[in-house]
Amino acid sequence: MRNAYGDASTSLVDLLRVKVSVDSLESMNLRMATDVEAFREQQPAPPAKEEGELLVLSADATGVPMAHRGGQMQMAYIGAAYTVDRFVRTPEDVLDEVLRKQSSKGRPRPQFKRLYADMTRPSADDSDVTLDGRVGVFSWLAHERQTRATSGSQRRPVICLMDGEHRLWERKEQLLGEDVVEILDFWHFLERLRDVSRLLCDTEASAEAFVKERLTRVLNGDLGRVIGGLRQMLSKRRLSKKSKTTIQSAITYFENNRSRMRYGEYLREGYPIASGIIEGSCRLVVEDRLDRTGMRWSLDGALAMLANRTTSLSDDWNDYQTFRITREQNRLYSTKT
Repeated sequence: MRNAYGDASTSLVDLLRVKVSVDSLESMNLRMATDVEAFREQQPAPPAKEEGELLVLSADATGVPMAHRGGQMQMAYIGAAYTVDRFVRTPEDVLDEVLRKQSSKGRPRPQFKRLYADMTRPSADDSDVTLDGRVGVFSWLAHERQTRATSGSQRRPVICLMDGEHRLWERKEQLLGEDVVEILDFWHFLERLRDVSRLLCDTEASAEAFVKERLTRVLNGDLGRVIGGLRQMLSKRRLSKKSKTTIQSAITYFENNRSRMRYGEYLREGYPIASGIIEGSCRLVVEDRLDRTGMRWSLDGALAMLANRTTSLSDDWNDYQTFRITREQNRLYSTKT
């Protein structure tokens, strides 16, 4: 699960003097993932007293090189669910963190992070039916919400925190419903704003001042003026076609996500505004194992590895092994009446 099959085979020889072929290791990976879905379905919610005040749900996508595509990528969709305590901040706190690269102190730690991954694939029951990997992820997120959003008689606020990928937000609307706080990842907004600043400003210092002024406005709830100002610059400045396209794309991005960019309100409520956990999870789940140099995956092999790695990275590996062994023992040795 952690290393390439060839490396694992060599390690087994070095450690145990046991030669296991790559084909055998691939088959083991497939068998090990067989019971993951059944394990997740029966998995209880974490202890309510140990959970944080907010339930945060997030999703993202990253590519897996596929053998049947000649090494071209197919998207793997990753979901993350965790709880965290509120962390109230001011716009000035965020500006210090962004511009001076000074991390905020006292940031609460996420609790009971769980991960899930899926890919778009043919249905096992009907090869003419395609199962959307995004639907798989958001169905799992909906299950996490159902089991973890309530603590005793109180309901935790539920946050959906993602980048601006509209197809992910469409699945959120379909499967998570409306009673969820939608937040656009702050760093994706900031990246777009910096791209614009480099096109409109002549020096690094003026670009930084441009970003600071507009960032302050947005953090104080004045996104409309920022969008309006960018539109005026777009119409009045003499810019290349490529620059105009980039700036217009940023304006459209801000407009489409306007309702998810109420950062001043989110900070006052103590909500998280950055999706670093899901982006880090994409790296841990996929890039560190499935997207190494020269790798090519079958769909079944990739799905099995994703299932096993998300189970391990959710700190559920030992519980899963107990579940799997018990399930297998019952299947093999149960007394028939």
